[in-house]
Amino acid sequence: MTVANSSEVSNLGEELRYFREEIRQSREEFRAFREELRDIRTLVSQCDARLDKLENTVQTILETQEQYGSQGFKSEILKLVSTVNQLQADLNDRDQELLANAVELSGIPKESGENPTHLVLTVVTKLGIHLEEKDLVNCIRVGGARQDATSRPRPIAVRLARRDVRNDVLRAARVRRSLTTETLGLKSPHPVISIKTYD
Repeated sequence: MTVANSSEVSNLGEELRYFREEIRQSREEFRAFREELRDIRTLVSQCDARLDKLENTVQTILETQEQYGSQGFKSEILKLVSTVNQLQADLNDRDQELLANAVELSGIPKESGENPTHLVLTVVTKLGIHLEEKDLVNCIRVGGARQDATSRPRPIAVRLARRDVRNDVLRAARVRRSLTTETLGLKSPHPVISIKTYD
């Protein structure tokens, strides 16, 4: 009876450790998510300002239509279309800016208690590049959870602080195409790790 209780306590302790580790990982993921959310909020605020401008333009159109009739209305419609097109172009440019310094690492299996930032720094070190945490804006696994253990692991999205750092990483990755999980000392099959851009 005592042995069984001791075994149950040991199992409970192990479960608690796993639970604490999951909570720690969740906190890291939420922290990265908050950073992404901050960028999105900034973008949304800018869009709100542009939409306010559009709303004012629509009001001007309605007033113009009342004052000048259909000809003035057509002129204001053309201005509105031009403003919308410019807004779409600005949003596209902003998306490109966000991706300009980003790369994606694939082929790295997720392990219990992993630290994506540490993994990325280890990979680039193996590529012969010295980076510090300040050179990384954000590192996070992306995509839906994999149900099948044999499927490819979720990639790690990395946003670097500068474009030249991203280019250095890509150049080094092209030179060392044979980097594997075994090279990183991971206990897993040894798929080749690949690095690609989003643009």
